[in-house]
Amino acid sequence: MDLRSLDLNLLVVFDAMLKHRSVTRASEAIGLSQPATSAAVARLRALFDDQLFVKIGAEMKPTPRAAALAPSVLRVMDTVRDEILQDSAFDPALAARTFTVLTPDIGEVAFIPPILDRLALQAPSVRIRSLALPRNAAAEALESGAAELAIGYFPDLQKGNFFQQMLCRTTRVIPV
Repeated sequence: MDLRSLDLNLLVVFDAMLKHRSVTRASEAIGLSQPATSAAVARLRALFDDQLFVKIGAEMKPTPRAAALAPSVLRVMDTVRDEILQDSAFDPALAARTFTVLTPDIGEVAFIPPILDRLALQAPSVRIRSLALPRNAAAEALESGAAELAIGYFPDLQKGNFFQQMLCRTTRVIPV
């Protein structure tokens, strides 16, 4: 059998049929209509040249061929759920990348050193690249991915859909 001829969504139906032993309950579990699930079971039957699930009493019982396929299908489904579709949580201790932070010169002096101190302890392979841009260029840099974070006063970001959080209040005035 050629892998290109297999619709991997059919394995979701196979898995649901194994668990629920009913086309109706399987369709409800996977969010398909009952006719769509029946059609998928028919495609599975044609693909494997076996009935796979037969009605015995009130249940759709797996045939010997389905029972033989079950451990492999379950293993594939578990792998997809646990390894492929798993949310990749950010682990700062393992991260090894550079983040670009937009901040004016005063932000480099006030905010970057404490950030670097914390990174040295919790994310030793993470690097910070500080970038000073005109205030009106911050939104474009964040939207394009040229920067991940902006620290400072950026009034143009208030117009967009950016998450904002106050980090501190200051009454300091820097003489010029």
